[in-house]
Amino acid sequence: MYRLHSGRACRTRNLANAFLGETTLLLKAVEAYEEIDRLKAAAEGKLGRLEDFQMFAPPKFVVYENSIGHRGVFIASMQHEIVLFYTQLQRLIDHLNVLPALAISAETTKQSARDALTQITCTIVLGEALGRRLRKLVPRSNLTDRADTLVRRVQ
Repeated sequence: MYRLHSGRACRTRNLANAFLGETTLLLKAVEAYEEIDRLKAAAEGKLGRLEDFQMFAPPKFVVYENSIGHRGVFIASMQHEIVLFYTQLQRLIDHLNVLPALAISAETTKQSARDALTQITCTIVLGEALGRRLRKLVPRSNLTDRADTLVRRVQ
């Protein structure tokens, strides 16, 4: 009886591990974004414009893009959480990359920077919650090995 379900469980663990590695990598990219300090200054009104604001270019969503047909191994709430995180992250990327065009005046710069900081916080919160759920599906021994391997491949 156990053997009948072991293939699906293995696929679930492997996919969870891949998503965990990619989610960790993407969260590190968000947290390491060099312009966060400038966004904070702009939100406080200390910075007038963001003309030379650097584009935010995190690693590609390789696991997400290549697992479209395989996400059914997760329960519906987990699938929803995965899609929600990646949608929020893409929304953040789009917002940060058009930020200089949105910041026409000092007041719009301030509001756009506040919105961007809120989106960064939401993305991190969603990613950390997803990471906690994914960790429950992956055996402890696989966590560091596979996540580190994925990080090395992308760098």
